Amino acid sequence: MSGKKKIETKRAGLLKALIYGVASVIFYVLVFMNADHILSILFSKTIKAPLLSMSLALLASGLYGTCTSKLLKHTLEKALKSQQLREE
Repeated sequence: MSGKKKIETKRAGLLKALIYGVASVIFYVLVFMNADHILSILFSKTIKAPLLSMSLALLASGLYGTCTSKLLKHTLEKALKSQQLREE
């Protein structure tokens, strides 16, 4: 290992945020398009119900959280650093 940390550029970060945002929208569209099938599994008394609900929640939160994290990191964090520099 070289020990060097890769620095993500603003453009790459915002592109990744856009990709994760589109992926989360696609995920939500697929969930709502298949709501009847998903609900039938969730209301069943099998082990599939909790596994499906946990996996849907984890996937949705992962996609949306990563999108939000990348977006805030490359917009708000940079603005806060420049504000701190101006105040010093």
